[in-house]
Amino acid sequence: MKIAIAVPVYGVEQYIARCATSLFEQTYSNIEYIFVNDCTPDSSVAVLNSVVEKYPNRKEQVKIVSHEKNRGLAAARNTALENCTSDYIMHVDSDDYIDVRTVELLVDKLKEDDYDIISYNFKVLMKSGDEIWKHPECSNPKEMTLSILKRNVPVCACGRLIRTALYKDNGIKTIEKVNMSEDYSVTPFLFFYSKKIATISAPLYIYDFRNESSYTHSISANKVNQDWQAVEHVESFFAPMGQEYVTSIKYAKMLYLYRQLIDLSMNNTKENTELFYKLRAKLSGFTSDDIKMMPFSVRIVLMIRNIYILKAFVKIVRFFK
Repeated sequence: MKIAIAVPVYGVEQYIARCATSLFEQTYSNIEYIFVNDCTPDSSVAVLNSVVEKYPNRKEQVKIVSHEKNRGLAAARNTALENCTSDYIMHVDSDDYIDVRTVELLVDKLKEDDYDIISYNFKVLMKSGDEIWKHPECSNPKEMTLSILKRNVPVCACGRLIRTALYKDNGIKTIEKVNMSEDYSVTPFLFFYSKKIATISAPLYIYDFRNESSYTHSISANKVNQDWQAVEHVESFFAPMGQEYVTSIKYAKMLYLYRQLIDLSMNNTKENTELFYKLRAKLSGFTSDDIKMMPFSVRIVLMIRNIYILKAFVKIVRFFK
């Protein structure tokens, strides 16, 4: 069975060698490597090519596909899918890496049953110390779809082996130029159309959260708008299916507001302050019963109306933590 590993490449000259080495040293042999060069402005591709030369047994398995202009992470994911000829695909971000046994363990799991998606856990490298992020032990696709819609579980495409036909047969792709929450706009659909899912408990994906230049480490009006584009895309499909889907998406919306309001309060430029109050206005679309279903910490943040009071509150909470 052939497994594809898709890797977007942009501005990662410090990390790409580590990532590529972990992929080329996989203990499983039948792998298709798809690197998408999104017009990286640095020497990432040169570094990647130098690593490829060290693994002549893998060289014929490597595709480096280049965009003619920078199009963003979402487009890079779509390009990888368009060039995929494998039964299954897994996504690895180029500033992360995976355990060398990952593909072998996933294929061994596939031998147990004809799974559409297999999730595996994360080891997260943080400045404050490493953490383990776990996927739930869930075998029910609908239950998993609802959990992802709520954002109660990891929504990322990374850390999962996915049957390629789920994408291609159901027309699933990321929304180009929506590079924040791009996984939220895709993963619920993958689980919705899946029939058999499984989880491997081992933390095989090493997620480096220390890269402060990463797209996820800053906030702006553009990124906030992308988050809400992804939510609206998901809502337009799932909301007509019934109240349990509507409730799950409402939960996710309030989590988005919670995180965005905190981030904006801690980076309160004039633009971010205006955006803070614009986002707070979205709360008028929720009832008191909606808000009551959220954890206490979320409810507190959503109740604070002033950006400076929220900033002080967050600082106090972080101090005592």
